[in-house]
Formats: sequence, structure tokens, C-alpha cells
Amino acid sequence: MSVALQTLLASALILLEKVLLILLAELVLKCTSKSNIKLHISMEDCIWKTRYGRDAFPLEQFHWSIRWSLFKVGHLCALHTFSSHEDNRKWFQPECTGVGSDGQVGPSPRAFHIAIAIDSHMFIFGGRSGSKRLGDFWVLDTAKDIWQWSELTSFGDLPSPRDFVAASAIGNRKIVMYGGWDGKRWLSDVYILDTISLEWMELPVSGALPPPRCGHTATMIEKRLLVYGGRGEIVN
Repeated sequence: MSVALQTLLASALILLEKVLLILLAELVLKCTSKSNIKLHISMEDCIWKTRYGRDAFPLEQFHWSIRWSLFKVGHLCALHTFSSHEDNRKWFQPECTGVGSDGQVGPSPRAFHIAIAIDSHMFIFGGRSGSKRLGDFWVLDTAKDIWQWSELTSFGDLPSPRDFVAASAIGNRKIVMYGGWDGKRWLSDVYILDTISLEWMELPVSGALPPPRCGHTATMIEKRLLVYGGRGEIVN
């Protein structure tokens, strides 16, 4: 298979990934109404509002999670999880504990943040609350029955507060983050976060640099970060 064809297929998979995660429950419901497959999805304890600016990610083997969303003029702070196990397909809101500097459980309500899952941990960075860009850093430990939030203090080359940024896990320890919007300009910086030492490092980059952007995707494919789409200044 040629390199060009591999890149094209990877781009298509990235676009499909986000759509499929969000529409998972609806697709299953349609299957049950049009076939003889007997499935049960419980949504009675988890009534959703229309939302956007959310993030979805796979968590462990049989769960998908959807984190904060922007709803009309306000922000939601609701963690919804879909269990796709064949014996217990349902949406639910897990019980969480752990307060931050504001005394509230978990991060403040926000939209357009990043949410990256590594093993049983979900890492949250940035986003927007109203017109304010955020730069705080959180982790959610989902290993136990009651999920635990922790506000993290990191060091090194700390990234500026931003939203519409894209990030991807590198193996089971590091996260790479690219671009975003800080309220004044589109960004093109690249950061690596070590989730064990909590050290940020800004990477020097060279070559044919992509234009600064936000609202894009960034996906690790083997040892390369594939960046696609987004919004930024048009360069002729």
C-alpha cells in the first residue's frame, strides 16, 4: 500500500472515529428496532440535554465517556458514560469525588477542552468557560467504583490557557498536544506531557510547518502525529 493511500485511509478513520463515538447509542437503538437482535439500553437515569463542544473517548474495554459540553449560553459539567458490554448496555453517570481549589468536585464546567484516556485515567486540560480560556490540569482515576478527580500541579514549559486544542496519547505514558486558540491568535506550538512526572516540554519543530490552527484533529499513527483540518488564517 502506498504512503499516499495510507495517509488518506488514516484521515478517513479519524473523521469516522469521533462521529461513531457520539452516535453509538443511537445506532444501537436503531438496530434493535429494525432487527431481531435483542439488546437493552437503559437511559432512564441519564437524560441528556442537547450539547456541543464536548469530548468523547474510549475508556477501558467496555466503556465510552463524554465529558463537559456547551449548552446554549451556559456550560454543563456532566460526565456521562456508556457501557457497551453485551450484558449491560446502558448510559450512566458515575459517582465521582475529589475537589479542586474552588472547593467543587472535579473541574469547573467548560467546553472545547482536551480529554485523553491512558489506561484507567482520563486527563483534562484547557477549554473555555464563557469568554475565559482555561489552563488547569486534571486527572480522573476510574479504577475504583467511585471515580476520583485530582487537580494536578505540573511544571516545565507550561502551555498557555487555550481552547479548541487537539491532543493524542503516545503509548501509555505521554500526551502530545498541538495548536489551539488563546483568545487572540491561532497557535501552532507542540507540547509533550509526561503523565508520570507531570512535566510539560515544548518541542522545537522544523520542516514545512502547518499554519497555526484550532478545532483540528491530531492522532498518533505509529511514530507520527497526523494533523487534519481546523480553522485558521488562510495562507495563499
